[in-house]
Amino acid sequence: MTPAASRKASRGSSTAPIARSHPRRFSRLLGAEWPGISRIKGFVWIASCMDTVGMWTWADGICTVSPAGRWWAARPERDWPASLTVRAEIRRGWHAAYGDRRQEVVFIGAEMSRDRITRNLDALLLTEEEMAQGEATGWACFADEPEPTEPRRCDP
Repeated sequence: MTPAASRKASRGSSTAPIARSHPRRFSRLLGAEWPGISRIKGFVWIASCMDTVGMWTWADGICTVSPAGRWWAARPERDWPASLTVRAEIRRGWHAAYGDRRQEVVFIGAEMSRDRITRNLDALLLTEEEMAQGEATGWACFADEPEPTEPRRCDP
């Protein structure tokens, strides 16, 4: 492989419109190994934070998970932007029960293992049994790990 070819980055993304992350499993995922990946960035929906958009960033082993606002589904429609174009974009991929809540994460790197990324992400999602518990008495009540207040190393 030529040096130019080895520097060429590839991108992959994952979108799961109705999948929620289990807070403790997500916290453990932050320490996972990510061979071939140089950057991860995206929105996450943590089961115990129904209305909060989580922003996950990871670069060179340093990760941050922080609140990035509220999902549109958690806001009254009167508070949405007036632009019909923007409203149409908000509604794209809308789920009847959960609105715009989703996992939308981009992975950037060279020679990434799509199978490994998929396994890591699938492992953090709620199981069907956990989903069946529902929000009020089930997954919304899962305890969160303490949120990091500063960027931290995510090495295992």
